[in-house]
Amino acid sequence: MFIGKRNFISDNTEVAECYILFAKKDEQAAKTLEEQGLFNQAGYFYIQAMEKQVKAQIGKKVDVTNEYFAEQIQKTMGHSLNKSLELLIKLFAGNNDSLYNHLYQQLTEQVFKNVKFNALHNKVRYPTYSSKNKNYTELMLDKKDCE
Repeated sequence: MFIGKRNFISDNTEVAECYILFAKKDEQAAKTLEEQGLFNQAGYFYIQAMEKQVKAQIGKKVDVTNEYFAEQIQKTMGHSLNKSLELLIKLFAGNNDSLYNHLYQQLTEQVFKNVKFNALHNKVRYPTYSSKNKNYTELMLDKKDCE
């Protein structure tokens, strides 16, 4: 048995708009969860919203229905804001390594304040085991973290 109804999207613009719609819904969910004091869950959805906004920009830049770009998007589907951002920057920079490095540095340092999102999205949802320390830890976000 399948749950839900599939909506087939074949147009590049529709794909970008779909990402924007999902991003807005994720942000709305995050705000609602934050208002309820569920900061870890809110943090997760804020990260998801940012990732989908980046993917929408990718969809506006290239034809994501093209097999190559569809595969590149699929590679970043593991809830990786960092990988999605890297792909977007590559698309803007082309083969210009200097431009890539400049854009990457600006976005990661100025916009995202060096937050390491690649580890954060799972750590706000699961206890993490450290074989070095032989224990589990949990990451607890608060309102300031969500802001």
